[in-house]
Amino acid sequence: MAVRINRPDSMTPRDLEAAVGPEVNAIAVTKVDDAAHLRRLDEIVAKLEAKRGLKAGHTKFIAMVETPAAFFKMPEIAAAVERNVAMDIGGEDFALENGMEPTDETLLMPKQQMIYAARAAGIMPLGYIASVASFGDLEAFRRMVQRSRQFGFMGASCIHPAQVAIVNELYSPSAAEVAHAKRVLEENAKAKAAGRASFAIDGKMVDVPVVVRAERLLERHAAVRAREEAKQGRKP
Repeated sequence: MAVRINRPDSMTPRDLEAAVGPEVNAIAVTKVDDAAHLRRLDEIVAKLEAKRGLKAGHTKFIAMVETPAAFFKMPEIAAAVERNVAMDIGGEDFALENGMEPTDETLLMPKQQMIYAARAAGIMPLGYIASVASFGDLEAFRRMVQRSRQFGFMGASCIHPAQVAIVNELYSPSAAEVAHAKRVLEENAKAKAAGRASFAIDGKMVDVPVVVRAERLLERHAAVRAREEAKQGRKP
């Protein structure tokens, strides 16, 4: 479970007091200013974890960038504290602060930059290439999520229950992708045995980056399956 906390500094300690506990895995930190902002919250959370008998680092951070000033500090924000596991750009607030409309076109560049900052720090880029606010047309939403995954987003939050199944489906490897990844690894093993560093599948060259991409997809598939099995195991 992730809990989104309020931004005003006067309210943050009370939110953390209420949120930090064994059932809460992460805190979504809204309107992050800079690395120092996250380090201050890290100190508060560390004390609460110790006080409540939780393992140090139990509570992860999802850093939410929502202002132009924070945009230029994304690399340092992403790497600010060890409990950071993900980063997101709040499209509606970010667009508001920049005086622009939250469309695919206007959000493309800043969200791509966020993906690069998150990846450089070894954390997950979350979100969509456009705003999540429009949920009336689910087919349009599906197309937007499909496009978002192509840019490298690894997951996202939803604002309407109807979006959840679509996000879970499209941000998880499909059966066809898993089958193709397995085929890549099988053919790669044959190529290595024959002393070749590259080979072809269906008329497309396969070399090291393609093989690594297949390995990572299968790792993600295994992680998704493990999570689903754990959820099933918790059901009465």
